[in-house]
Parts: sequence; C-alpha cells; structure tokens
Amino acid sequence: RWAEEHHVTHRGLHSLILIAQVLRVSRIMRNIAALVDRGADAEQCRRDTALLADVLDNRMWDEESGLYGWLCRTDRGVERPLVGGCRGDRSACAFLPLFAGLMTRKDRLLPQMMDPARFCTPFGISSVDMQSPLYNPDGYWNGGIWPVLQWYLWRGLLEAGEPDLARRVAESILAAWQGCYADGHYLGEHFHIAQRRMSGAPNFGGLSAALLP
Repeated sequence: RWAEEHHVTHRGLHSLILIAQVLRVSRIMRNIAALVDRGADAEQCRRDTALLADVLDNRMWDEESGLYGWLCRTDRGVERPLVGGCRGDRSACAFLPLFAGLMTRKDRLLPQMMDPARFCTPFGISSVDMQSPLYNPDGYWNGGIWPVLQWYLWRGLLEAGEPDLARRVAESILAAWQGCYADGHYLGEHFHIAQRRMSGAPNFGGLSAALLP
C-alpha cells in the first residue's frame, strides 16, 4: 500500500519477503544437488545463495534501526525507502532473514522481536511494530497477528538456535486460535489485538492453515 501511494511499484520494488524465501529455497536446492551428485547445479545454487545473502546483509540491512528493509528503484538508483521515518521495515517481515538461515544480525533482531512494547504480545508477534506510526490496533495487515507469519517466525527462531523462543511464539498463537475456536468454532484470518479475538473472514483456510496439525 505504501509503495502504491508513493508511486514506486511501477519502478521496481525488491521484496524483503520474497528474497528471504528464495534464499531458503536456494540453500535447500544446493543441499539436494550435492546429495544427488549434481556438482554443477550445487555450485550454481551456492553462487545464488551467496548473492542473495549478500543483498540481504549489505543492501537491505539498516544499521540505525537494526532491521532489514526493502529496496526500491528511484531517480537516485536502488535504495532503501524511508517509511514512517525508518529505512528498516518496522514490520515482522524484518525478521524473515532468520527463516532464510541468515544469522549475522541475530543479536540485533531478537531483542526487538521479543520486546512486549513493540512486537511480542500474549497472542503472538504483531505484524507491525506497535510503536510505529503505521501501526493500527484495529488494522488488517498493519495491526493484526497472522498465523502464517507466526509459522515463519517460529521456524526462523528454530533456525537461529532459539527453541524456547520458538515454542513461546507457537504456543501463543495456538492458544489464541484454540480459545476462539472453543468459544464459537470461528476460524478467522488473523487475530485482532485490540479486540483479543480472531477476526476477518470466518471459516478461513489459506493463510491460517499453518495452525492445523
């Protein structure tokens, strides 16, 4: 939405979400290629992995905020946009490089993710930093807790060697979802922080399927 409002989508927006996901896939494919003795493919995946990790760590990292951010094409070239006064992404997407297996900034990221004044709630990790001017307690993507994002963060914390934190995130969203289901068999899209209940489309699959056993 921010990109559309500022007319940068048509110029080119480099997605933090997609690059983190592709990096993880590249690492998986590299390992598979090595196991089946496809040396050339393993080498190509190794180069892809190194390239993507370099883009994340050296182009998308914002030292001031201690968060990863997006890249967009502007008249000045490719740069991290200033959104809400910050060049890092003040959403939980900033933690997705952990899911990709990138641990170089772990010590900067984890204290922010688990800060109860910013992201960590009794119901899971907020989609947006609760101190950000973009946060809306009645919001949709900019203020709810989304099950699919909790899965990515849970997996990222396991990759980071933090099983206790991973368990805390998983148990928080599962307890919130199970409580709402027990009250009214409601399977919503996301958890509404202000109203302390699941919200959005009822009997929802898709992005909530990460909660199913």
